[in-house]
This record gives sequence, C-alpha cells and structure tokens, in this order.
Amino acid sequence: MIKFLLTPFLLITSTVLVSLDINHIPIFVFLYSLFIIFGDLLLPRDHEVYDDDNKQLFDFFVMLPLPLLLIYLFVSSNVFYDKYLLNELSYYSVIGNIINLGLMLATAGTNAGHELIHRAKNSIQQKVGYWLLALNFDTAFVIEHLHGHHKFVGTYDDPATARYNENTYSFIIRSTIGTLRNAWVYEKSRLIRKKRNIFSFHNQLVSGLVKGLLIVFIVYLIGKEIGLLMYLLSVIVAKILLETVNYIEHYGLTREIGSPVLPKHSWNTNRWVSSNLLYNLSRHSAHHEKANVPYWKLNPYKDAPEMPLGYLSMVYIAILAPPVFKKIMESRVIKWRESI
Repeated sequence: MIKFLLTPFLLITSTVLVSLDINHIPIFVFLYSLFIIFGDLLLPRDHEVYDDDNKQLFDFFVMLPLPLLLIYLFVSSNVFYDKYLLNELSYYSVIGNIINLGLMLATAGTNAGHELIHRAKNSIQQKVGYWLLALNFDTAFVIEHLHGHHKFVGTYDDPATARYNENTYSFIIRSTIGTLRNAWVYEKSRLIRKKRNIFSFHNQLVSGLVKGLLIVFIVYLIGKEIGLLMYLLSVIVAKILLETVNYIEHYGLTREIGSPVLPKHSWNTNRWVSSNLLYNLSRHSAHHEKANVPYWKLNPYKDAPEMPLGYLSMVYIAILAPPVFKKIMESRVIKWRESI
C-alpha cells in the first residue's frame, strides 16, 4: 500500500532538491517523466483492491499532499527570490521549476483534491480537498465536477467531455469557460433559493477565491514579485494539465442524456505508475459508477475502454503532439462506437 506514497515522495524530493540547488529541478522533471513513461510500459498492471481495514492510513496518504505542497511552494518561492537577488536565475532553471511546481499542483493538488471533494459533506477530508483546489484557484472545478460533470458526462451538456476529433487546446478553452459559467450559475441559483447574498462567503466561488488570495499573500511575503510570478505561472501549467486529463478521460465517448452512466463511458488504464501516482484516478469507470467509493476500493474493470498507455503518458502526448493523440485514439473510438 506504500505505493500510494509516490506523490508525497515526489513532493518531498522536489523540496529537498530546490533547497540544495534550483538547477537540479529540470533534471528531476526529465527523470521522473521517463520513470512514468517507461514504468507504465514495463511494470505489470495493477489490479489490487483493498478493504477498509487501513482506511485511516489510506486517508492519510491522500491528505498528506496538502502540507507537503504548501511547504514546497513556500520553499521554492523563497529560493526563487534569493536566486533572483543574486542574479543566479537562468531560463533553464526558471522554466524547469515552473513546470515542476505546475506538475505538483496538478498531481498533488488537483488530483488529490478531486479524490477528497467526493468525501462526506463538511468532513475534514472534503475540507482538505477544497484547500488543495484553492491552491490552483479552481474552486469552480469542485462545483461543476460534483454537480455537473458526474450528471452530464458523455453529453454535450458537459464541458469536461472532449468530443471526437476535438483539439486539445480548443477543449481546454471550452472546458475552462464552461466550468466557470456552470459553477457560477449553480452557486447563484443555490444561494437565491436559500435567500443568501450571492457575493457572500456562502458562495463557494467567493470563499475559494479568498483561500487562494491568502496563499498568494503568503507567497508574496516569502518570495516577493518573482516568487509570486513563479507560482501564478505554475497555476496555469496545473490548469492545462487538469483540463488535459479531462480531455483524455472521456475523449470521443458519448451518452444520451438520462441514460445511466456505465463503465463504457470512460477511458481507463491499470498501468502501475499512473494508477498509483494518481490515486487510481485511471480507474475512471469505477469512479463514475460510484463517485463516493474511495480510491483504494475502485474496481479495475478489465473490460472497460482502455487507453493504450498510462494516463500521464497520454497526457504528455495530448499536450505535446495533439495530432498524434487523435491518431492513436481514432481506431479505439471507432471500435467503441461499433460496439454500442
């Protein structure tokens, strides 16, 4: 079960390396990207399912990223500021560190947060999830995901379902706008029904923004303008990664409104590295079947639609070579459509 400590391990290693020498980080990004790609290719599939005997430990594993991510963010902001004063920042180190922090915000922030927002309302786990998403200024994702995506997945009413042959970056823009719009409409309607001010802290978008601004303030105190700029650029990287994950999860899969959400409506993979680094997000069919089932109990459906590579490998391809991604998926989408 310690395999679920992969993400905390990357956070701890990132913090240590940025403290020792900021120039280590780009090399680290390259090496763990190779580990993800080749680990998914060469390691055996992971089909393990656990019971609740170690529930508290599993919960700890997925909540641990919050303090570790905050420590990494604050340490890297301070290091950036110090190196800036010493005129020791290079394009190489700046770009590498922004990408790495963005990757950590996405995997440890958005992904772990996604797992936790599905927990019991107002539980400590769900509150940790809200803070993890606030780190990315993406409380809108929480609202739309819980009240929109799971209801409308696979339909044109879901901004987070990628249409067949849709370009990665066109989808990112469409999904981002649609998520913000739907989240605002939902919160506005909810608060009007409850006769509460839509601009008050009862609005999750407002409270999430305040959480994010608090983090911005702390980053500014530690890293001044250069540390804050690094953080905000990393948030953009994390958002691109989140939306690309959304893009690959349901690419080209369709469902009629009102019909049940079935395992066939999500792309899956049981590749070892992607599964464990992402807290079994890649068992996506099981997640949509029962959204409240925790990550360690998700069913690794062997007959569900399957990606040819691990989730993270497919994300890299979708970002860096969108036409290649569409070419890889073309035959699989066609085969899926012929089977329904």
